[in-house]
Amino acid sequence: MTDKSHHAPQGDGIHRIYLLIDILVISACLYLSCGGDLAVLRDREGLLRAFFGAITVLLLAGMHMYKTERALSIAAESANVVKAALAAFIITSAAAALTGIHEVFYIQFASHAALMTAVLCLWRAFKRLAVRYLVSRGLNNLDTLIVGSCGPSKRLVGELDKRPYLGFRVVGLIISDGRPAEECGKYILPSGIGDLENVIHRNFVDEIFVDEEIDAGTIEDIAGTAREHNIGMKVFGSASSPEMSMLKKYDIGDISVIEFCERKKLEAVFFTKRLMDLCISLALSVLLMPVFALISVAIMLDDGWPPFYVNKRRGGNGRVFNLYKFRTMKRGSELMKEGLRGLNEVESPLFKIKDDPRITRLGRFLRRYSLDELPQLLNVIKNDMSLVGPRPLVLEEIDENDLAQLKRLRVKSGMTGLWQVRGRNDVSFNRFIKWDLWYVSNFSPGLDLKIMFMTIPIVIKGRGAY
Repeated sequence: MTDKSHHAPQGDGIHRIYLLIDILVISACLYLSCGGDLAVLRDREGLLRAFFGAITVLLLAGMHMYKTERALSIAAESANVVKAALAAFIITSAAAALTGIHEVFYIQFASHAALMTAVLCLWRAFKRLAVRYLVSRGLNNLDTLIVGSCGPSKRLVGELDKRPYLGFRVVGLIISDGRPAEECGKYILPSGIGDLENVIHRNFVDEIFVDEEIDAGTIEDIAGTAREHNIGMKVFGSASSPEMSMLKKYDIGDISVIEFCERKKLEAVFFTKRLMDLCISLALSVLLMPVFALISVAIMLDDGWPPFYVNKRRGGNGRVFNLYKFRTMKRGSELMKEGLRGLNEVESPLFKIKDDPRITRLGRFLRRYSLDELPQLLNVIKNDMSLVGPRPLVLEEIDENDLAQLKRLRVKSGMTGLWQVRGRNDVSFNRFIKWDLWYVSNFSPGLDLKIMFMTIPIVIKGRGAY
């Protein structure tokens, strides 16, 4: 199973930030061209300069320049900015001519347009360099599966490895021509195209590259699976291929790539969810600092050091992270676990004992009111978890051959969720898996708020917790 350590969805939020920075740059240039006198903006010349800026932004938006196209070079992005500014200059000049403005304006306006275009190109070049640096170090990488014959697939792997700033992290190859594994590189998987769905879930695939040489029916079948699971799919082939040269969207080295089907745009939902998580968790962390300190001291007085318990969990997109809790069991409790397995009171891989002898007196109180889970606010701040999401299972509780369990890992684990508001520890394993799957398919910021409000009375009552 792939461990995604830096995966996060790209967001509409960053696109809005790009738009805002463009507007700020244009406003700053407008201010400079007016000599700092904002009153000038009220006359005809000032309004024409503002009109030029607005038209430039609209043209850039029409050219999709507020999207994060990683394959776009700095030169190509700068060229697009120049094209948009030139078109806006022509439109504004035509508008100025219709108003009968003085010829001197055109000289001043040309200087303003040149300054604005240069600054837009400079900040965008800096932005692209920064994005490339972050992506090449793992930010927002897309776990990528390649399906095709050995030679072309191996070449594509080489081109992607040379361009880590594109953010395609290869997790496997499914070879369609039956060539020996040793000839096709380190990423080859023992699976065939018929096992595609299992491969997708076990490796948390975000993007699939398919060789153009595969027959059309198989490509369409792969596309259907990709659409069903909201995975992007691209077809790759030689840049000299007539079909690819006619349809190509961009090149990766000497390989042409076209978009066959794109992922559904959930960026706005993810951005809002993350923003809500961050604001609420930061606010609660500050407000509850005295409670954190009091519980920590109480644990140390009751059973000594340490007050915290750290455990490995597998969260969103298969990422392994350290989950933080207040310690509620006696020191060395993990060593006692094997001897108590016969007392397990829940089904499947979960291990729960209502009157677990390892739990301390204070620990029973903390568990009853879920106070032991407060340190998970740090996990939320660190982006390991969300306030609401599927239950975070320990590593040995996850069956990697169970597709239902793997599907629930498509989003980050939560401090609370439907399993919490529907019975907590009284819920059967299969039932909370079903609720987690329903949440993964229907999550939204509105649903998160509803679940959070539903959690409060359940925690206060202490129902279903032990």
